[in-house]
Amino acid sequence: MMNSKVVVRRNFYFDSFSLMKISSELKKVAGIREAMVCMGTDLNKAFLRSVGLLGIEAELATINDLIIAVNGENEEAATEGMKKAEGLLLQKVRLRGGTKVFRPRTLENALKRFPEANLILMSIPGNYVRREAEIAIKKGLHVLIFSDNVPIKDEIELKKLGQKEGLLVMGPDCGTAIIHGTALGFANAVRKGPIGIIGASGTGIQELSVILDKLGVGISQAIGTGGRDLLQEVGGITTQMAIEAMNRDPETKVIVFLAKAFDNQIGEEILHLLKRTGKPAIVNLMGGPMDLIESVGLEGGSTLEETAFKAALKVSKEIKKETFITEQDLTKIVESETRHLSSSQKYLRALFSGGSLCVEAVSIFSQVVRKRIYTNIHHKDAEPLPDLEKSIEHTMIDLGDDFFTRGRAHPMIDPRIRIERLLKEAEDPEIAVVLLDIILGYGSSSDMAGSLLPAIIRAREMSESRGGYLPVVVNLCGTEEDPQNLEEQKGKLSEVGVVVLPTNALATRVAAQILIHQNQIR
Repeated sequence: MMNSKVVVRRNFYFDSFSLMKISSELKKVAGIREAMVCMGTDLNKAFLRSVGLLGIEAELATINDLIIAVNGENEEAATEGMKKAEGLLLQKVRLRGGTKVFRPRTLENALKRFPEANLILMSIPGNYVRREAEIAIKKGLHVLIFSDNVPIKDEIELKKLGQKEGLLVMGPDCGTAIIHGTALGFANAVRKGPIGIIGASGTGIQELSVILDKLGVGISQAIGTGGRDLLQEVGGITTQMAIEAMNRDPETKVIVFLAKAFDNQIGEEILHLLKRTGKPAIVNLMGGPMDLIESVGLEGGSTLEETAFKAALKVSKEIKKETFITEQDLTKIVESETRHLSSSQKYLRALFSGGSLCVEAVSIFSQVVRKRIYTNIHHKDAEPLPDLEKSIEHTMIDLGDDFFTRGRAHPMIDPRIRIERLLKEAEDPEIAVVLLDIILGYGSSSDMAGSLLPAIIRAREMSESRGGYLPVVVNLCGTEEDPQNLEEQKGKLSEVGVVVLPTNALATRVAAQILIHQNQIR
């Protein structure tokens, strides 16, 4: 690319989470067309190569080397972008003006400084995880592995070692946990209480914990297991240990178990173990077989919203279903949003940042609308989308999938993936409603609502220019204590006519009802 600058820092490691945040900040610099700060993995280099930003020096970079690559509208913009990148990295390395940030180079040095630590969060290249996690376990630490791309054989060995030592190994690819009130990874500021959550689903845990908080009920612990824990070869080791830990915990009165992908034999064993605790338990298999839950004698929730209500009612009889919205209010919303739709508008386009929320939405939508759905997630009630870059008919997309995030920050951090896709969807004259999730909390974008607003407004203008209207329905997942300011985020969306709802299930039902009403009146 013209006006590009690429710099390689040898043996200069940063975790992927920090680098995603830096890359996202760089893309906000005026005149910057593309920017990426990353480690020299094959995957990252492939992306840089695809956009013409790799170069000879970066081609030779190893997984221990940091690559800074920017492309600007002109040389001045590229130079400014590179300066911004260096400045952001410097902030991460140390604070100028005297006080240095403690940055231990080894786990041993970190433990000398924090001898009371009993848990380590790891965000390092996947091929290094086993070595470092083994050291941590042998030193008596629970481990949360945020990293992905960890070989499954390494996961199995680490979990077996943790089980032998009586230590939890959460992950790999564990995005969310809340341990004794401390949020780890992507998580929300929720109140303390008697509900314990176990699940592989990061955004599922977030949605559930946020709904409980809105109902006035807090959580004792939220333990993420990693997406492969319930596969036959892994054997549900972390899930079993989490259940046993919550059974021993006097603060946990009710256990909620979320599972998105599981082998039936392992799933059934886990449910029997949950039943044997004797504590009230609610199970959500994210669209999986409810009869499996019932056969064990447990209570199931078909949605995260229903699961939260059932769990909350175990500890409080004051909770009412009308807490969020009445049927009368829902009807008013649907009638208002369909009033100006044109006869050609008939399809849903759902753009999710949370994979589990996409799974749940497909399950709900398929039951209500009963039309063919295309998606990039695996779901028994949907068809695979042939071309992930092009939506057809009713399409529901998880934009957090590796296909979309390769070389880019996750859409919970960087809004650009959804902005680009939303504007592309708006070109289709048959689009009738847009469904989005906005997930607040630690680690997420500081102003996702504000970032998406210009694209939402532009998409509506495009629809109106064709004589139509574009309803936009948003599930705003967050609490009043989250750093983004829930009411401010809601206000920005509501001000331009976005339908803002407090749960994913409710938002999906409203989007579905808009389409049903549209078909009835045309």
